[in-house]
Amino acid sequence: MAVPAWETCRSCQEHHGAEPVLGSRGPSRRFEVFDRFVSKEVNVSAVRVTPPAHRRSEIDELHARVAQLQAALESRVAIEQAKGVLMERFTLTPDAAFVLLRRAARNSSESLHKLAALVTASSITPASIEKVRCGA
Repeated sequence: MAVPAWETCRSCQEHHGAEPVLGSRGPSRRFEVFDRFVSKEVNVSAVRVTPPAHRRSEIDELHARVAQLQAALESRVAIEQAKGVLMERFTLTPDAAFVLLRRAARNSSESLHKLAALVTASSITPASIEKVRCGA
């Protein structure tokens, strides 16, 4: 098997520390020069890449979607915490606690997230939940 010239090149040996592909190691060392050359570390955070014009709108849409999903996740966490508080206060199932929270939000024209924040912020149950719970 012939050894390609680049693998035995003295400059490659000096610059990359590779040995020629000879002896018992054979083909397993073939990519050593390439691997050492490619594996040099690059500070990626210092590199600024400007996306092509046709991709900018897509990137902006993706950034907006990420923000929307982050807000939904935070809202979901608050609602789950409020469900847990209502389950403990009134010995409800998770589904019953959510139905109570949702009905109270609809009846009081408040967002579910705001009502959930009120439930978790205080040890006193909000009046809108008490009204729904008592059937008023």
